[in-house]
Parts: sequence; structure tokens; C-alpha cells
Amino acid sequence: TIQGALDYYGEDASIDLGDATWNESLVITNNGVTLYGFGASLDVSGLPNGVTIIADDVTIEGIEIIGDSSTNAGIVIQPPSTNIQIIDCKIHGMSLANPGNDSPLAYGILAYGSDANFTPNELYFEDNEIYDIAGAGISLGAWTANTYISDNTIFDISEVEYLGQPLSVG
Repeated sequence: TIQGALDYYGEDASIDLGDATWNESLVITNNGVTLYGFGASLDVSGLPNGVTIIADDVTIEGIEIIGDSSTNAGIVIQPPSTNIQIIDCKIHGMSLANPGNDSPLAYGILAYGSDANFTPNELYFEDNEIYDIAGAGISLGAWTANTYISDNTIFDISEVEYLGQPLSVG
């Protein structure tokens, strides 16, 4: 599994996913990890999240992440993660309302912290295609810092009802 390789190789792992489809959810807790795979798919249908990052210096590049009505987020970045790069990925299909709170949103990419001292920092989201999500393509919580969003294509974000109003956020 990819998770097995991440756990085995640890810090500074660089893993090529090849031109394959993987059916698993990942949690990256080692620093310096690079996951890439032009033509690779991570099918997280039936799972709550695709990739959860709680580490520094992580790059995810060229991977398609596929979710469904059981999936809340394609990529989740939690504090105190720093220098996270999500580049040239295709993220789609997430439509499960946030199970961690009352939010009706699902997310392509979600980054959040818990206070001013515990934030994800130096986030780079470039050249991604994010679509077919219920609520939010990219969502930054109140406690995120130094985020750079460039040249992403975000479309077909379905409206959800939030505080009695329809809402969809690129």
C-alpha cells in the first residue's frame, strides 16, 4: 500500500505512484515526503478523506483524487504543517458534509488551524483542477497563514444550504 510505503520509508520519502489506481486513504506524518504519479489515481470512494497531512515539506504532484458521497475532503492540511505543495492534481467527487462540525461543506482542499499559534503555514496550491465538490473547492480556516493559490481551475461546485442560503465557494 502507499501508506505502508510512507510508514516504511519515513522522513524524506519520495514515492512514485506510477500509472495505477490505488484504493486507500493516506495520513502523512513524516516530514519531507513527496508523492507523485502522473496518471496515478487515489480512489477514496467510501472513505471520509483522501490525504491528511500533518507534517512539513510535503509535496503532492500529478495525482487524481476521486471521492464520492462518503468523502468529505480530497486533501486535509492540519496544523502545524509548513511548506505544503499541492501541484497539478485533479480532485473531484467529494460530497459528504463535514462530520467534524455543523458545516454542510465538502472540500477539494481543506486547511485549518486551531488558533494563531497553531496554524498550517506556507501552503502552495498550483495548477490543480478541482470540480464536482459539494460546497467548497478550496477552503482555508480562520487560522491559516501564508497561502499561495495560483492557476487552479475550479468548477462545478454544487450549492449547499448554509444558514438558510445557498452557498458554493471556489
